[in-house]
Amino acid sequence: MPNLGLGVVSDFTFSAKFICSINLEVGFRNCYNWTVLPIIMECSPYLEFLALEKEVLDEDQFVCDEWLRRWREPEPVPKGMLNCLKVIGIKGFQGKQYELTVVKFLLGNAEVLEKMVICSPPLSSDEETMLISETIFGYPRGSKDCQIIFLSDS
Repeated sequence: MPNLGLGVVSDFTFSAKFICSINLEVGFRNCYNWTVLPIIMECSPYLEFLALEKEVLDEDQFVCDEWLRRWREPEPVPKGMLNCLKVIGIKGFQGKQYELTVVKFLLGNAEVLEKMVICSPPLSSDEETMLISETIFGYPRGSKDCQIIFLSDS
């Protein structure tokens, strides 16, 4: 996937410049940056390949809990998610509740999704890795053909 030179999302101003993009790579620093994902999806109606890279940080639990409290799935679901999005890659996934919330939203609404690849740094234990992967595999899917690949460095 080509790197579009977007760097890490640090401000929330987007324009129609993504309107024709079919490949997009976006970096996130913390849980608040994930709130722009629906905006990115809305500005990218023909997006087929989405790569999300999260910096692996020790985040303040209060901040992440606040994000979860404020998170609202976009209504309506961006059209590109329904009709075009085929592959999603997530790198730096740590299994935090807000990350699971975003994964559940993406899996449940991407109706033509063929593959989601989730790459995780080493988690605290093999049991945690198994629990998180089982949780993800249990989420409802908008696409019956979606394959989920969970890779952990542990």
